[in-house]
Amino acid sequence: MATIDTTWACAMLLAATLVAPARAQTVYKCSVNGVASFADTPCASGASLLMPAPPYRQFTAADRARLERERQRAAAIDRDHAKEQAEQDRRARQVARASAAQEKKCAARKLAQQWAREDAAGLRGRAAERAERKVRRAGQTLALACPA
Repeated sequence: MATIDTTWACAMLLAATLVAPARAQTVYKCSVNGVASFADTPCASGASLLMPAPPYRQFTAADRARLERERQRAAAIDRDHAKEQAEQDRRARQVARASAAQEKKCAARKLAQQWAREDAAGLRGRAAERAERKVRRAGQTLALACPA
């Protein structure tokens, strides 16, 4: 399962914002035969539009504090997700154990019914009646405990 590690993403965002950005330079827009081009030097034709650089913004302590709060929030979300995943895993293991135990009980009851049939096969008279009752009861127990 591919998920984004939010702690890692926040750390990278924090690192990127704390690194001093490169100084912005003036950009000149030149238009030749209706085709615009941009350069860091004035146009050769002398007709250029000066596009001033955006103002440089220093990060303040408030910005850093906000980034730290976001990092902590992301870490809390990661912890909550890990707890939920661990709980889901625990429940899945519990269900698997219960299912395995039920399958084992059903197998034992099927075997008991088979043995009762084998025991009843060669009998006559009252012993056969008792053995058939035992087979019938084993089948009923199996049907009740292990519905197909």
